[in-house]
Amino acid sequence: AGAIALRLERSGEEYVLHGTKSEAAFAQDADAAIVYGRAGDGAGLTALVVPQDLPGVRRTVIPDLGERWMRRGTVTYEGTRVPMSMRIGEEGQAFGYVRRELTRERALLAAIYLGVARASWEETARYADERSAFGGPLARNEAVSFPLVEDWARGEAAYLYALRTLERLEAGERVEAEAALAKWMSTEVALRTIDHAIQFHGGRGYSETLPHGQRWRDVRSGPIAHGPSEILHLVAARRIWKTPREGV
Repeated sequence: AGAIALRLERSGEEYVLHGTKSEAAFAQDADAAIVYGRAGDGAGLTALVVPQDLPGVRRTVIPDLGERWMRRGTVTYEGTRVPMSMRIGEEGQAFGYVRRELTRERALLAAIYLGVARASWEETARYADERSAFGGPLARNEAVSFPLVEDWARGEAAYLYALRTLERLEAGERVEAEAALAKWMSTEVALRTIDHAIQFHGGRGYSETLPHGQRWRDVRSGPIAHGPSEILHLVAARRIWKTPREGV
């Protein structure tokens, strides 16, 4: 949020927008967008609902590796006028909204990534039981069965952690660190699981005749979007060392 530089100039009962909303989901298709900007140097964030058919709005699509259905892109505002009535909350107070929404998004994304990985895991486990090689089913080969067992265990553990985080979030608790770790853990587990699906399906796994490659490309955005993994570690580290540790 600290890097947001989009400017909001006051003009009567309107804000005039100057700047770019980069890497926006549904950039080409959305009818409206929530835009964050600053109404002055050093000012806090202000949130606006901005119809995307207003004069001065220019949109471009980014050719992503995965999640192409999202049609992520860049939206540039060149003197776009938005009524102050479209402001969300108070001027300069939107950082709290961003923080709460990011926490919720990260926890929900953890569950989504794990669901995608679970689909690939189930298909691969079934394939390993049905595919015969070296005198028996692939599942009898420990080089295949052991990684799949570990993927199953890691997936279950990550799911339970994400579920507990979501339950605490719904109960009104602050779970910024837990949501950050849930997202990080889920992407690590999901990418490893889907990579095994590609590997154990052999040549077909590397082709587009099976869905695992597309799933891997979709989930690969996880360590980048909604806070890269490095930042998620920083969020958790600040939580750990914010209060004195007890015991050894």
